[in-house]
Formats: sequence, C-alpha cells, structure tokens
Amino acid sequence: MGSQGILSDGGPHKVFYCFRIPPDLRSVVYCSALINGKDDDWDFLWEQYKKTDVATDQVLILAALGCTRNTDLLNR
Repeated sequence: MGSQGILSDGGPHKVFYCFRIPPDLRSVVYCSALINGKDDDWDFLWEQYKKTDVATDQVLILAALGCTRNTDLLNR
C-alpha cells in the first residue's frame, strides 16, 4: 500500500487512530496528510487542536494546518 495509499485513504483520521506515530515524525506525517487530504481532514485536525491542552501538540497541529493546499480553509 505505501504511505501515499494510507494518507489518501484516510487522511488525518486514519493517521491519528490507526498508527502510533513517533513524536519526531508527527509534523511530517500530519502535513503530508493535509496536503493530500480533503476539507473534512482539515476540520478534523482543527478539532484536535482545539481539544488538546498540550502546548507542543497545539504548535505541531497548527503548523500542519498550514500545509493545506486549500487557501479558503486558511482564511476561516
């Protein structure tokens, strides 16, 4: 399947719930998932950002949210 198949099949939803991602790879994986994902993937990660109280996770997620190719999402 390869990583491209995993990301295109599930986006951040699958990444968050099906895989235990090492902390040093999360920024790359989340960003890749959003580059290849859909609007609902971005919405999902935004909700994760709002739910977490861990500042390092917030920074990581916020940076990944900027990876989307959909500029309308960035203007919300």
